[in-house]
Amino acid sequence: MLRELRTARAGCHRQTTSRGVVPRRPAFTLLELLASIAIIALVISIMLPSMSVMKERARRIKCAATIHQQGAALAMWADTRGRDELPASHAGHGSHQGTWTPQTYDNLHLAETMCVYRSTSQTTGIWDGMGKLYEYDYLEAPEAFYCPSHDGQHPYERYQEVWANPGGQRIYGNYHYRGVPWEFISRKFSQLLPDVTLLTDGMRTVSDFSHVDGCNMLKADLSVRWFEDTNGVILSKLALLEDPLSNSERSEMYLNIWQHLDSNGGKTSSNVGDYDSDYLGSFPDLP
Repeated sequence: MLRELRTARAGCHRQTTSRGVVPRRPAFTLLELLASIAIIALVISIMLPSMSVMKERARRIKCAATIHQQGAALAMWADTRGRDELPASHAGHGSHQGTWTPQTYDNLHLAETMCVYRSTSQTTGIWDGMGKLYEYDYLEAPEAFYCPSHDGQHPYERYQEVWANPGGQRIYGNYHYRGVPWEFISRKFSQLLPDVTLLTDGMRTVSDFSHVDGCNMLKADLSVRWFEDTNGVILSKLALLEDPLSNSERSEMYLNIWQHLDSNGGKTSSNVGDYDSDYLGSFPDLP
């Protein structure tokens, strides 16, 4: 009798099928559920930084491809239109015409060589520097002037509507063009030594330096190299540029940054603050 009662009670906890008795599946306890959630959260916290690094590496590669495209356009300009000269940045000169010597730093505005279109009045302007490549169809897509890692004040979306008809509005890209002083370095593209840096990430302000831990560089041999700014050299200099400085001091600071990039990954100059003709190339006789 007792055995039959136990069998009946056990039957209440079983589901029967045509094939026989199937035992009930055990459920998770609350403790097990909380432990599983904690493990999943831990795995996600470990993976997120790695995913962020991988995304930035992908953007860095895309940035390098964009710079390579600009380099090819510069070479075509020099070969077909520029008589072996690269397009000048008059915004960097601070005027439409003018020559530059090491003694006239006050006439330079090297922060403005990020500018691709500068206004000449409230309703008109001209393409300048790298913008010449867009004006003459060497680069047809405005997106080619913008870095996928840029998180500053000059994203493509800000200027997207005005590229077709900018009028009197100034347009900035995300890349800093050497632009000037070509008269001092060498105006002939073929005479520049391979390690001279022609283009890099924006340096107008700290927020324009898109990759933070370094930058892609377009060299005169049209190679694209990565500069690992592990010590924050460039960022520290850009931070100083936000302090009250004379235009001469700003210009000299930019020249030193370009010199620092020139010496990275290649031949170094003996004087960091001064350009060396043996390093940068021969100086042609200017007309």
